Amino acid sequence: MFRSASQQYLAGAVLKKSEWLRATAGIAMAAMTANAFGQTSDLVAHNGFEQCWSKAWTKDAFLNLLAATVEGTDACIPAAPDGSSCATTTCGDGSAGCAVTLRAGQYSYGQILPANEYMQVNASTGFDPFSMPVVVPTIGPCTMNFIDTSNVVIQSPLVYSLQPDGNSGSLASGLIVGTSTVSGLTSAKVSLTGSFGCQVANLGLSFFISTLGDQLAQTFPSAYAPTLGESLCPLP
Repeated sequence: MFRSASQQYLAGAVLKKSEWLRATAGIAMAAMTANAFGQTSDLVAHNGFEQCWSKAWTKDAFLNLLAATVEGTDACIPAAPDGSSCATTTCGDGSAGCAVTLRAGQYSYGQILPANEYMQVNASTGFDPFSMPVVVPTIGPCTMNFIDTSNVVIQSPLVYSLQPDGNSGSLASGLIVGTSTVSGLTSAKVSLTGSFGCQVANLGLSFFISTLGDQLAQTFPSAYAPTLGESLCPLP
């Protein structure tokens, strides 16, 4: 069939437009397929068929994390508001207080109740020898020296608040340090220096124990704070 030049031109234009539409549709379909594949890959990488997030800690690994977090930490016992302790020395950041280096001890679990958003870790935290300026009633300013801290630990319950982590684990979202106790401290490991009154004072070991437990435990919330935001899985 004979076609005029104008008819041939028009047919060619229609063919080119059809090819362009097919090519455009192919590109769009490829993009949609790539996008869908990317979304699927993202879900598989983050969740997939695993019970726990890839970055979640097992219970044993979390205890190791606690030890690694506190070991060698330079902590600061804040100065007592009434000036009775750590008021005349400064920490590394220049704030009033007593500088002390913490050491990791033993860690074990108490109750773990994800349904109640609660988990307890029993922590034993050690420390390096240090001195603490104190004001002793009826005597005045003295320096309390912890000269041998081997086997001396502060035992504290670390109470974590838990939240669901969006998978099958729990997120450590809050931390409270419970009442602390001191073990391993003997009279041979401490001394009181300063004025003559300080040197002859017979305050008893209980004075050192109560002062140490009350003051040193104040450093634990910040020392263990880096463990917040971590996910544990599976629990309990």
